[in-house]
Amino acid sequence: MSPLRKVLAGLGAMASIVFLGLLIVPGSPAYLEVQSRIALAIWIIMGIIFI
Repeated sequence: MSPLRKVLAGLGAMASIVFLGLLIVPGSPAYLEVQSRIALAIWIIMGIIFI
C-alpha cells in the first residue's frame, strides 16, 4: 500500500470518528436520541456480521 493511500485512509478514519463524536456528544446539534442510538447500534452490528 502506498504512503498516499495510508494517509488518505487515516484522514478518512479521523473524519469518521469526528462525525461519530458529533452524534454522541450531548449538546451537539447532531446529538442522537435513544431510539436513534439503538438503530445505529443495530446498523453497526449488521455491518460487522456481514463483512
